[in-house]
Amino acid sequence: MFQIKCTIQLILYLSSFIFLFKIICIPYIFGMDMQTLYLSIFAHGLGGDASQKSVYEDLIGCPIIGQDGPELDESIYGADNIGPQQSCLAQEADIAVISRQIEISLQNRIILLGVSKGAATMINTVGWLAVNNPNYLNAIKAVVLDSPFAFPETLAPNIASSITEQFTGTCPAECVGSCASLLFINPCIKRIETKIFPNYKPNGITPIKAVKYM
Repeated sequence: MFQIKCTIQLILYLSSFIFLFKIICIPYIFGMDMQTLYLSIFAHGLGGDASQKSVYEDLIGCPIIGQDGPELDESIYGADNIGPQQSCLAQEADIAVISRQIEISLQNRIILLGVSKGAATMINTVGWLAVNNPNYLNAIKAVVLDSPFAFPETLAPNIASSITEQFTGTCPAECVGSCASLLFINPCIKRIETKIFPNYKPNGITPIKAVKYM
C-alpha cells in the first residue's frame, strides 16, 4: 500500500514537472516570447470602435487585435449610412467578423475579449462555433467579458431609467424605469428594435441562448 502511494505521488510530481516545463521552459529554449503564445481578439461595444481595445492592453498582457464592427463598414452601407443603427446587435454579421479573425489566428492560444455588445458577440460566437465549427474552440483558451447583455431587450430598463432620471431629477429612476419596462417597453421592444436596428433579428441568436456552450 505504501509503495502504491509513493508511486502515485511520483507520477503526480512528474506530471506537474512536465506541465511546468512545457509552459515555461520550452518557449524560452526555442526563443519564443511567452506573450507570442497568446493573442486576444477584441470586439467593441455599440457606438464604439476597435480603438476601445487600448483600455484593456494592460489588463490582458498579450497582443490584442480587433477591427471595427460591420456597422462601421463603408463597403457595406456606404459612408453616409454607417453607424450604430446598422448594428445587428451581436448576431450573424458580428459573429462572422470574429470567426474570420479566429480562423486566421488558430496558431495562437486565443483569448476572446469583448465589451457590452462586443461581449455579447463573443458569447454568441462561441455558441455558433460549438454548433457549426467546434474545432475552432480548441484554440480558444479564455473568454473575457465586460458587461454583456443577455439579450438586447434587457437594455430597456436602462434606457427608461436614464430618460426618467433626466426629466424627473429626484424621482427614483430605477424603479420607474423597471415599471415602465415591465408594463410597456419589454412587450414592444422587439418591434421597436427592428425599426431602430433593421439588421437585428428578434428570433435570432442571443447570449442567453448561446451561453450554455460556454
